[in-house]
Amino acid sequence: WEQILRNHPDITFARFTGQTPDSQKRYEELLRIQVEQELTEREPQLSQAQRQRKVEGEMAARLAKAPKNRLNHRDAIRARPPHILITNFSMLEYLLERPVDASIFENARLQFLVLDEIHAYRGVQSTEIGFLIRRLKDRLQADRTTCIGTSATLGDPDKTESAAKVRKFATDIFGAPFNEANPIRGTAAKPELRAPSHCPTAAQYQEAAIALRQNEPTQGILKHLGVRAATNDLADVLAHDENLHRLRTTILTNPILLSDAAEKLFPN
Repeated sequence: WEQILRNHPDITFARFTGQTPDSQKRYEELLRIQVEQELTEREPQLSQAQRQRKVEGEMAARLAKAPKNRLNHRDAIRARPPHILITNFSMLEYLLERPVDASIFENARLQFLVLDEIHAYRGVQSTEIGFLIRRLKDRLQADRTTCIGTSATLGDPDKTESAAKVRKFATDIFGAPFNEANPIRGTAAKPELRAPSHCPTAAQYQEAAIALRQNEPTQGILKHLGVRAATNDLADVLAHDENLHRLRTTILTNPILLSDAAEKLFPN
């Protein structure tokens, strides 16, 4: 979703959880720790001076690459509340209570309220979430909010009475009506093998994996796979991979041990 929003710079977004740093300084400190840990694991043989140079280069690259419309710390969120705020119910409770976070709700218009994995909220927790949502809507005087609950497992599409139960469940949580067009069910996309296809060997995947861990350019990784492609999009290249397609369509149709899947993909 970050990649999608990156292409819409006028729409700001942020994640506010217990892990969200307080300031830009703390955000960069945490980013540096992450970069240093990754580099130590990937290239433990580097000297301290070499590691420091690589860390500085990686830091500069990541800061430059970060979406300009993403707010990275609490100070920024409070100073300029984003259009899209991602949080959890525990943090939302704090946000509604703490005076320091009051600016987030000033002049805010709650147009959409999305609750992910809605099936997880049952019993007492479901009641608590329902009250929290009502407090949020009351705080913002939001009487025309579009409420959305997402789930991959809620309800049984083969049972007629299931849809009514799902609607009542959503209505109870959101305190908003859901008409008979709901629930809107998704359809799993079938994996498609694009042409021209390729079929690397197990050894080639191992070489490519090492190159990937060492942050080699995409073209270098493709060379290890024995693939020639003009794109630098590794996901696009894998859409042409016969082994991956077979793994998704015939091997992983049911739960299976990794060792058994490997044996089916690469016998002996």
